[in-house]
Amino acid sequence: MSRVSIVVAAILVAIGIASGAGKHSSASDGPRLFGPVARLVAALRWVEVREAFDRGEPARAFAVAETALAIDPGATEGWCLLVERQLLTDASSLREPDGARRRAWIESALDTAERGVRSARDPGRVEFTAALGLLVQATDESPPPWPTGVAGLRNDARRWFERALEHGVGAAREFLVDTDEEAPGSVQDRDS
Repeated sequence: MSRVSIVVAAILVAIGIASGAGKHSSASDGPRLFGPVARLVAALRWVEVREAFDRGEPARAFAVAETALAIDPGATEGWCLLVERQLLTDASSLREPDGARRRAWIESALDTAERGVRSARDPGRVEFTAALGLLVQATDESPPPWPTGVAGLRNDARRWFERALEHGVGAAREFLVDTDEEAPGSVQDRDS
């Protein structure tokens, strides 16, 4: 974290304390602890998360992300960043050749997405991010070993797109059509 970020964070914390935030609160009460500046403090932590990922320090990035989420559990962008990171980077066949570890990253990403759906201000975007990541995994030249195979990954992506659509993400509709068209045994496959 840069010096400017640290100074800004300190000022924001001081403002939050001065406004009476933090009385009788615990670490899990991030929004109350930082009061009206919780989102700003959390945003600074998300900058630190991105910097840690960029420096190749994923353990630090995930740890800082947890503190950012404790401060602002509704941070949709943060939840999406973590799901995207796990599904598209950590579970990538280019980064992780071991199939069991790729599967573990995907499962972890879906757990993260479920947490995000419960907390995010825009749960549909978290669901949409999970759906896109699953679809990417299903179309990978070296798909991960998923218990239900590539068709199962597509079906899982479809379910996440359906959830996103229920939460008002209109773009999910187009992807639902695409997953139907590419599914094994679809009308398009039978007509070919």
